[in-house]
Amino acid sequence: MLIPRSGQAPALPRRWPAAPDRRRSGRAALLLAGGLTLALAPDRALLLGLFALGLLALLRWPWLGLCAAAFGVPFGSLLPLPLGGLALTPTPLLLAASGLALLLPALARGQLPGLPIPRSLLAALALFLAALAASAWGAIAPGVAAVEIARWLEFGLALVLAASLTGRPRAIRRLLICLLLAGAAQALLGTWTALARWGPEAYAVLGGRIHRAHGSFGQPNPFAGYANMVWPLGAALLLDGLRHAGQGGRGGRTADRSIAPTLTLVGAFAALLAGLALLLSWSRGGWLAAAAGGAALGTAWLATGFRSARLGRRTAGLTGILASLVLLGLAGGGLERLPASVGQRLASIGQTERAWGVTDVEVTDANFSTLERIAHWEAAVAMWAEAPWLGQGPGHYALAYRRVHLPRWPDALGHAHNIYLNLLAETGLIGLAGFLLLWLGLLGLALRAAGSAGRLRAALGLGLLGVLVATSIHNLLDNLFVHEMTVQLGLLAGLTLAAPPTEKPSP
Repeated sequence: MLIPRSGQAPALPRRWPAAPDRRRSGRAALLLAGGLTLALAPDRALLLGLFALGLLALLRWPWLGLCAAAFGVPFGSLLPLPLGGLALTPTPLLLAASGLALLLPALARGQLPGLPIPRSLLAALALFLAALAASAWGAIAPGVAAVEIARWLEFGLALVLAASLTGRPRAIRRLLICLLLAGAAQALLGTWTALARWGPEAYAVLGGRIHRAHGSFGQPNPFAGYANMVWPLGAALLLDGLRHAGQGGRGGRTADRSIAPTLTLVGAFAALLAGLALLLSWSRGGWLAAAAGGAALGTAWLATGFRSARLGRRTAGLTGILASLVLLGLAGGGLERLPASVGQRLASIGQTERAWGVTDVEVTDANFSTLERIAHWEAAVAMWAEAPWLGQGPGHYALAYRRVHLPRWPDALGHAHNIYLNLLAETGLIGLAGFLLLWLGLLGLALRAAGSAGRLRAALGLGLLGVLVATSIHNLLDNLFVHEMTVQLGLLAGLTLAAPPTEKPSP
């Protein structure tokens, strides 16, 4: 931190820098960009000039970069930027530009921006990053390890930048709308890929009448994982609107007008489209995760609807019992009452747990995908046994697979199709413990926010809780931290922190 001549340290700002500072920094950046353009690349003056104008716009409205990053999560893979042997998406560049827009004016004033993040959450993130770095030390492919570490650095940057919108309600709502609209746009694209039967023949379902929805993700499972990061947010806004419909002005939390009807409608629209796309993805893990996330979201919503803590706990317990009875009913024959294709798809989830040890199991078309997944689980356990504390190195699963794979399963899928086993194999017990500590910190943030007095923070907390529970369950069958989805989580968690913790009285 830079100290003024008075000898006193300046207070750390908790908002984006003031507009005059941004304008001065913007003019300086524009002049610098113009000079570099003329000196180094006169043939690309127009392109670089547009880049400079974009940087100037970010310095004036830093939330624009975060909104663009929200769209970059689902659509960034369509615009790969070659970088050596890697393909960089625009999302990290947008986050870096937004961070620069925050940092430059603050430095011009002689003070550094504060970090409006709970220390416990920052400590958990730091410990996880330290565990990843320790695992990467001496790894056979440092570049691969660096990519995996950068994935979680992006999460931290998105978390900090979104949380820095504290005190700027309009910017918070705009970024929230961008997250919802990006999800709705991807859901529409995924629905089109399903109805237009776009994709390989292996995606054909229902007798070839449709294909599994996959959107710009290219694969149905990560597409379903992204849908499960969108619909809980929209559903939470819709549930908030239902709870407060016609109650404005009666006092208490209902006097808080931080969630306008328009925001509720956008949330309902995004939740509906994302839910439909999730169904069309035909992802067993996605459906199971959605059920778990919906149960968690609904339980928390009912529990927070009572001012009495005892009533809230009773409601949560009753909802949990009812959800358990529903699951037992489905397992005990209720699946037979569902449409045949859907019931068979759901029933096949249980096959994964019954077939551990696939070396001598006969492979058929019906069980191939299940056995392939379990073979990768067993390979992950073998990797962990070789290096139990620090693992093989971040991102090294595919490299180590060549050495430990089971007979008849020589082709690596890139990861273990289980994030917990994948982390165990790549980063050992220390890395897995660091991840679980970070995840528990996020769950604690969601639960505290869900019981907040501020409507917007409470709704965001409910949405974040549904996302985290759904992702936790889906990650038992896959690795969802691809396609910059860590950025999606970081933006949502940061927005939850930025939303007012207390009610905002109606004007």
